[in-house]
Amino acid sequence: FRRQASAASLKQFETVLHTAAALEVARLQRVAIETPLGQPLGIKPDSWFVTSTQRIDQMSTVEHALAANVAELANQALQHAKRALWLTLTGTLAAVLLAGLFSWRIIRTIGGAVRDINAVLASLAERDLTARTRYRSQDEFGDIADNLNRMAHEITDIIQEIGHATA
Repeated sequence: FRRQASAASLKQFETVLHTAAALEVARLQRVAIETPLGQPLGIKPDSWFVTSTQRIDQMSTVEHALAANVAELANQALQHAKRALWLTLTGTLAAVLLAGLFSWRIIRTIGGAVRDINAVLASLAERDLTARTRYRSQDEFGDIADNLNRMAHEITDIIQEIGHATA
């Protein structure tokens, strides 16, 4: 208690310990401890009861002050935890939204590349040797598009060579 309590709580506690009732209870406790078992204490029970009750009442005020202090500290900790929770939720939501935005952008880019390349492949399958992809990029889909265009050009050249050889 002495290491963790606030200065005001310690002062209040020390003040209560130095009241007449507290000092008398401490004296009565020493008498009770020092008196051999079975020997009379020489203390009137009514006096003991009244003095002890006064000390209990005084310690009760310290206890109530400490309880209020603990409640305030708990409330502060609760408010801090709520702020931390909201910051965490906001940060998580922002991260999820950014991840979603990046995912949507990547999926859209990949989808566009696949549709363009697939359309050229379908045209080539229908014997349209003039079909070329317009997709340009420095990624793997860009390489596929470039190779598809080069393949279509090579097939066109081979068809023309065969046509000239048979003509």
